[in-house]
Amino acid sequence: MLDGHYADELSYLRGEFERRRGDGRATSDLSDIARAATYGSVQTLMVDIDTPVPGTVAEDGAVTFGATGEVDAPGVLDEISRRTLLSDGRVVAVRAADLPDGAPAAAILRYVP
Repeated sequence: MLDGHYADELSYLRGEFERRRGDGRATSDLSDIARAATYGSVQTLMVDIDTPVPGTVAEDGAVTFGATGEVDAPGVLDEISRRTLLSDGRVVAVRAADLPDGAPAAAILRYVP
């Protein structure tokens, strides 16, 4: 029963992402997501639970990506998630197949940046 509920929720989020992308309120670009999370405009963040993205997010939201295989704590996805939660955004952990564009994260924004 819970699997069906979760699948329905993911389907809704993917559809909502596509609807919002059309009006500039959704993105799968990590640099754009990091800036949006920094300024509190991420409503819902979907993040791949299996793909670490090494690097850092600066105070202004600029992303510096680390070398592949480099282990950073917390890493780009963790920091974007933290900033989203701090601004009362929702973070949904998903598998890569559930994300649009083959990206490690996707965000539905509260407003157009």
